[in-house]
Amino acid sequence: NGFTVLEIATPDKTKGAIAVFSTENNNGNSIVIKPKGVRADKNYKVTLDNERATFNTSGVSATNNGILINLNSPMISELILFEEI
Repeated sequence: NGFTVLEIATPDKTKGAIAVFSTENNNGNSIVIKPKGVRADKNYKVTLDNERATFNTSGVSATNNGILINLNSPMISELILFEEI
């Protein structure tokens, strides 16, 4: 689908990072990222590093609805940082 995703998180799921890479096959597509390294009963501060945007979300919303990432051209990336609040 034109993306490569790598997720890391602490064992207690209090913080982590997701790197999203647009491959050469990406034709302006978006991707919804559903983190595995969060707890449904916790809230998180999410930072989109390249967009310089920060917002709060619940773990249940992140895992059920996901986080929309727009990478509109090939060979670009986004770093998603999350930390329990």
